[in-house]
Order: sequence, then structure tokens, then C-alpha cells
Amino acid sequence: MTSRISGFYRLAPSERLAAVAEQASLGKEEMDQIKDGLSLDAADKMVENVIGIMQVPLGVATNFVIDGREILIPMATEEPSVIAAASNGAKMAREAGGFVTTSTGPVMRAQIQVTGVQDPYSARQMVLSHKDDLMAMANEKDPMLVKFGGGVKDIEVDNRWPGVSAHYLQSGRPASGQGQSGLQGRGDRGA
Repeated sequence: MTSRISGFYRLAPSERLAAVAEQASLGKEEMDQIKDGLSLDAADKMVENVIGIMQVPLGVATNFVIDGREILIPMATEEPSVIAAASNGAKMAREAGGFVTTSTGPVMRAQIQVTGVQDPYSARQMVLSHKDDLMAMANEKDPMLVKFGGGVKDIEVDNRWPGVSAHYLQSGRPASGQGQSGLQGRGDRGA
């Protein structure tokens, strides 16, 4: 497969779809789904309270090489220059070998802000001096997440404004409550 399709933007939409189908080994059913879109019945099974479908053009950004792999990037947008700009940027990056990715792992942030603090620097030091206790309290809220290797791993404190922000860095693990980082950040309001 190659994501470098010369003159792609000059092709008619049906020709573009055929070119993508050839490069990505798409079958007729997959091509029909792309071309015809989503039915109201299918949408109703995907999200709550469906009342309709908002149609946005689906295009493909070309020229992407990511971690050594040729990739065509589907993009749904009503803005005419977004896909062209992405394709052009990818073409420039391609000449230098493309894009290389790294990951820090599944880390989420929950932020707690305290305003109206008289001495933000002392407040920051107080939070940091109780960091282990605060992390333990947060992790007690979701023992299953901790059991699977997740939970709060660190706390960063920012006081560059008239207050203090504590950032709880939480490691999520697959099928162990990843969607709950917002709940951990809430904690007991009286604590």
C-alpha cells in the first residue's frame, strides 16, 4: 500500500473512493458504507437520543508515513483547506521519513483548582508534603483500577496564577475503569 497517490485531488469522488479501496483492500460492502453513510437505525444503536444524522463530507488525507507505515487518514470536515493542508504537511514530512510516534502510556489527568489562596507557594508545598497521603486517598476510591496496575501515580502542583492547581496523573488500564478518571478527581468535597 502507498499513501502517495499522485493527483488524488484531481480525481472525481468515485475515482478517489476506488483508489482508496484499491490501496486499503476495501470490499464492496465497505465501499458502500463509506459512500452511502449511516442509516438512522444504525445511528440509534450507537448513541442515546438520536433524532437525525448530520452529514459532513468524508475525505482522505494522503502522503502520510507514520512509524514507517503508509497510511491514508480519513477526515470528516466541512472546512475545505484542512485535508489539503494535512496532505501537504504529510508530503513535506514524508521527504524526511514521515512521522515517528512515542507514547507515555495510558496517563490521564484530573485537575483540582483552589482559588483565593492567600499564599499559593505555601499551599503548593503543603500539597507536595502530603502527596503520598493524597495519592493513597485517591486510589482508595477505585481499588479495582489499582488492582490492575492503574491508579494515581503522581501529583503535580502548579501555582503560576492566584491559586493552586493539583494535577493527579492517573494510569488507566484496559477494561479496568478507564472512563472514571473524572470521578476520582471529584473525591470527597469535604476532605
